Amino acid sequence: MFSLQAQAASEPEQETEVTQIEEAAPEPEAEPATEENTVICRRTQLIGSKFTKRICGTQAEWDELARKGRVSTAEFQAKGAGIRQAGN
Repeated sequence: MFSLQAQAASEPEQETEVTQIEEAAPEPEAEPATEENTVICRRTQLIGSKFTKRICGTQAEWDELARKGRVSTAEFQAKGAGIRQAGN
Protein backbone atom coordinates (compact mmCIF):
# COMPACT_ATOMS: atom_id res chain seq x y z
CA MET A 1 0.00 0.00 0.00
CA PHE A 2 2.84 2.36 0.84
CA SER A 3 4.58 1.49 -2.40
CA LEU A 4 1.56 2.57 -4.43
CA GLN A 5 1.41 5.88 -2.60
CA ALA A 6 5.13 6.39 -3.14
CA GLN A 7 4.77 5.59 -6.83
CA ALA A 8 1.84 7.93 -7.22
CA ALA A 9 3.69 10.71 -5.45
CA SER A 10 6.82 10.28 -7.57
CA GLU A 11 5.00 10.28 -10.93
CA PRO A 12 4.19 13.69 -12.37
CA GLU A 13 0.53 14.49 -12.82
CA GLN A 14 -0.63 13.86 -16.35
CA GLU A 15 -3.38 15.70 -18.13
CA THR A 16 -6.43 13.57 -18.65
CA GLU A 17 -8.48 13.78 -21.77
CA VAL A 18 -11.87 15.35 -21.14
CA THR A 19 -14.72 14.06 -23.23
CA GLN A 20 -17.76 16.16 -23.80
CA ILE A 21 -21.01 14.55 -22.81
CA GLU A 22 -24.00 15.43 -24.91
CA GLU A 23 -26.98 16.57 -22.91
CA ALA A 24 -30.35 14.96 -23.41
CA ALA A 25 -33.02 16.94 -25.20
CA PRO A 26 -34.31 19.69 -22.95
CA GLU A 27 -37.55 18.92 -21.17
CA PRO A 28 -40.53 20.94 -22.32
CA GLU A 29 -41.35 23.75 -19.97
CA ALA A 30 -44.31 23.17 -17.68
CA GLU A 31 -47.48 25.02 -18.51
CA PRO A 32 -48.16 27.95 -16.23
CA ALA A 33 -50.88 27.21 -13.70
CA THR A 34 -54.27 28.44 -14.80
CA GLU A 35 -57.70 27.99 -13.29
CA GLU A 36 -58.32 25.09 -15.68
CA ASN A 37 -55.27 23.01 -14.81
CA THR A 38 -54.72 23.93 -11.16
CA VAL A 39 -54.74 20.84 -8.96
CA ILE A 40 -57.21 20.94 -6.08
CA CYS A 41 -56.78 18.47 -3.22
CA ARG A 42 -59.53 17.50 -0.80
CA ARG A 43 -59.59 15.18 2.20
CA THR A 44 -62.34 12.56 2.19
CA GLN A 45 -63.46 10.43 5.12
CA LEU A 46 -63.37 6.73 4.27
CA ILE A 47 -66.24 4.60 5.53
CA GLY A 48 -65.07 2.26 8.28
CA SER A 49 -61.86 4.16 8.90
CA LYS A 50 -60.90 6.99 11.22
CA PHE A 51 -58.36 8.22 8.69
CA THR A 52 -58.97 10.57 5.79
CA LYS A 53 -57.72 10.09 2.27
CA ARG A 54 -56.33 12.92 0.19
CA ILE A 55 -57.75 13.06 -3.34
CA CYS A 56 -56.39 15.53 -5.89
CA GLY A 57 -57.72 16.58 -9.28
CA THR A 58 -58.27 19.52 -11.57
CA GLN A 59 -61.44 21.59 -11.43
CA ALA A 60 -62.69 19.81 -14.56
CA GLU A 61 -62.17 16.42 -12.88
CA TRP A 62 -64.03 17.57 -9.75
CA ASP A 63 -66.88 18.89 -11.90
CA GLU A 64 -67.11 15.56 -13.75
CA LEU A 65 -67.14 13.64 -10.46
CA ALA A 66 -69.98 15.85 -9.17
CA ARG A 67 -71.91 15.38 -12.42
CA LYS A 68 -71.56 11.59 -12.20
CA GLY A 69 -72.80 11.71 -8.61
CA ARG A 70 -75.87 13.72 -9.62
CA VAL A 71 -76.65 11.34 -12.51
CA SER A 72 -76.24 8.29 -10.28
CA THR A 73 -78.49 9.79 -7.61
CA ALA A 74 -81.15 10.71 -10.17
CA GLU A 75 -81.12 7.17 -11.63
CA PHE A 76 -81.38 5.61 -8.18
CA GLN A 77 -84.29 7.88 -7.23
CA ALA A 78 -86.10 7.20 -10.52
CA LYS A 79 -85.69 3.41 -10.45
CA GLY A 80 -85.68 2.89 -6.72
CA ALA A 81 -83.72 0.22 -4.91
CA GLY A 82 -85.91 -2.43 -6.48
CA ILE A 83 -89.26 -3.78 -5.43
CA ARG A 84 -89.27 -6.89 -3.32
CA GLN A 85 -92.08 -9.28 -3.99
CA ALA A 86 -93.78 -11.10 -1.16
CA GLY A 87 -92.39 -14.56 -0.63
CA ASN A 88 -88.95 -13.89 -2.11
